[in-house]
Amino acid sequence: MIYVVDNNIFSHALNNQMPFDVFDIIWKSWERLIEEQRIISVSEVLCELEVKWKIKKGEEWDWLMKHRECFVKPTNEECEIVSKIFSFTKFREGVKEKSIRAGTPEADAFLVAKAKAIDGIIVTAEKDAPHSEKIPCIASEFDVPYMKEQDFFRMLRNINDGNDELKNVTIYYKLGVPTLQKE
Repeated sequence: MIYVVDNNIFSHALNNQMPFDVFDIIWKSWERLIEEQRIISVSEVLCELEVKWKIKKGEEWDWLMKHRECFVKPTNEECEIVSKIFSFTKFREGVKEKSIRAGTPEADAFLVAKAKAIDGIIVTAEKDAPHSEKIPCIASEFDVPYMKEQDFFRMLRNINDGNDELKNVTIYYKLGVPTLQKE
């Protein structure tokens, strides 16, 4: 299974909500899956993260730079999927005018396209909001599974503990409709 991770997951973890020395089992599992190329993201997410972390520099920035290989550029197939995503007016609304003017990245469509192209699972902290331009809506429209933040951390803990990685983890295939969890 390949997990395609949104900016908000990296940001929440790096924003001192999960210090490296306190949550080392989570970080070790995360790094292991990056090395195995089972946790990836898109180059647009790295650009989003750089806007915040480059000016902060420090342990968090060093961690991002150490793992920058997990932020991959889109393929031609993914660009075609992004084009299909943006054919929906509501999903084009996800690209904020402020971002266009500032030249800052917007990664949501690229994340969904990556996960669709590789049969991956998106990991996001975005809420299930019907009729929105957020990742859960885009993923549901394009038949891409997603998981929420706490399930991602639960999965990382499962790996550390030697359990089935999806034990007690919920994956969503339709907006807000969970699949059965493995016990």
